[in-house]
Amino acid sequence: MFGRGNQKYPIPATLLKLKEMNEQIVHDLEVELDDILEIYMDYDLNNQDAEFAYSGHPLDVIPFAFTAFGGEHFGFLTDFGSVTDLEDAPVVFVQSLPSEEFHVTLIARNIRDYLGLFLTYKCMINMFSTVNEPSQEPSAVETHPHLSAVEAKLIHELGIQKIEPVSYRQNMLRERSKEVVQTINGIGVKRMTARELGPTFNVEEYDKYDVLNNKVREFFQEACLENKLACIADLQEAGILLTHTYDLNEFLINELRAMGCIYESRILELTTKSYDFSMSSTLHEIIPEI
Repeated sequence: MFGRGNQKYPIPATLLKLKEMNEQIVHDLEVELDDILEIYMDYDLNNQDAEFAYSGHPLDVIPFAFTAFGGEHFGFLTDFGSVTDLEDAPVVFVQSLPSEEFHVTLIARNIRDYLGLFLTYKCMINMFSTVNEPSQEPSAVETHPHLSAVEAKLIHELGIQKIEPVSYRQNMLRERSKEVVQTINGIGVKRMTARELGPTFNVEEYDKYDVLNNKVREFFQEACLENKLACIADLQEAGILLTHTYDLNEFLINELRAMGCIYESRILELTTKSYDFSMSSTLHEIIPEI
């Protein structure tokens, strides 16, 4: 399958239904569904090609909807290939931030819940802007004149139900926390084996590249699968895996391949070898040039 192998996921059923809905809306209202949702929905299987990747892009996320702001997008979290059907994959928002930083936010348990939240927030971007403040009620937004027609189609044709966002988010985060090895981006790596976890790797503990390089290699000699993947996710989130950390990058790319994460290894290879990056002064202090 996609993450732990070479086979691509089929396009999930809900996205196919949205594509059919778009054709109806264009015919009846002469407007694109994307214009009403205020995002660009992309159904292309090529999104599952590693060549899409750019620095900071999470290794196990497949994009399906883009905003008008740079590389920001919503995507399916495959949990390093442990998801068997994208219809059941958690939905995350990948936010592009200044310099080497990026951030990933868990939005919904699956694509249908994602649309259910849209029925509450009325706007995809508004959904993200309030999701980190669970006590905040969805704010009033200026909506597209044909929004009500889309809402009716989502409810009656796709069976989407409106979701109360506060309790939904609290329950979702609580449930996921029980299933994952924690990572610094808050998403975590889902448990895939029954092996004892052992200690996690603290990427902030080492302030010299050569020490970090050696410690990561030592850690991988004994660490379980989930802890290895969590370590890689944390190194990436911290902005450490860049073009100048060649030896460490090569080691992790080979480790991903050995774990069966072929797609993820290709993303890491592309984003660390081809991305021309000017490091911030902070990163210079943390991980000196080789």
